[in-house]
Amino acid sequence: MKSYDFNLSSNYSLYNCGFSVYNIKLVLCNYFNAVDYNYVSLCEELRNEIQGYSQDESHLYDEWCNDIKSQYEKYIDLNNKYTCQQVMYILYFISTDPISLYNDDKCKYLYYWIYQALLQNNKNYDMALKLYRIFLKKFFSFDIELHTCKSYEDVSKNIILEESAELTELYVTINNNGKTFDCGCAQNCSQLYNVYVKECDNNFDNDYCRELENFKLKYEEKMKSINACEGAQKILPSAIKNDLHFVIIIPIIILTILSFLVFALYKVKLFVERLNNILHLLLHILPKNEYI
Repeated sequence: MKSYDFNLSSNYSLYNCGFSVYNIKLVLCNYFNAVDYNYVSLCEELRNEIQGYSQDESHLYDEWCNDIKSQYEKYIDLNNKYTCQQVMYILYFISTDPISLYNDDKCKYLYYWIYQALLQNNKNYDMALKLYRIFLKKFFSFDIELHTCKSYEDVSKNIILEESAELTELYVTINNNGKTFDCGCAQNCSQLYNVYVKECDNNFDNDYCRELENFKLKYEEKMKSINACEGAQKILPSAIKNDLHFVIIIPIIILTILSFLVFALYKVKLFVERLNNILHLLLHILPKNEYI
């Protein structure tokens, strides 16, 4: 599991988080076992919805939260006594809508919201994931069968959640709360990107790396407005590496197909030989035996 700790200014909040469509094709175990989904650029809209839900100070979920308080209170800012209730309230509102890709985006964004808004000290994605799962487990313990977020109880979703949160964090940072892109913002963008781009060295998540490459292009365009900024690169390293798994897998596929064809041709040859033998038997040997 990945764990990063950055001293980013609190100004880099959830605002102005718009980025292009992100299609993750996650390769698990082998190249063809992929998980696909669309991560649509609805961060601002999602933030507004979640922030709206989280303002409620209802005591509806007090009993649920008291049951798990000992599990989550060590992770969160104790100044926010409604942390658990807020998350439960958000999960409830997600459950009132039909299961859809848009609501799935809410589930992913809720994970990032927990990381950004609820974890005040020692922020890292592992801690946010533990907290997220604690809340999900409690919420789904009350026979809630059909819920978009239920699939995120599965540990196989960890990478999807983390990579979505990483991209969200990058675009939140570069958008800088709608303020001017300045040297400080550039430094934070450069720092984050250089950590995340390392994942593309041996990463089968091609679409994740392509989205990083899109971020690189946006960053470099914005850097044209800054003359000099120590600690921020003008040109970021590319996220698109030599696709070695394609180099390896294509010859394997070709060899497999050729092997199958050779085997098939061999079988056809045997069939033809047997057919010829039968025809020879029928046309030449059997007629002679009739005259004996």
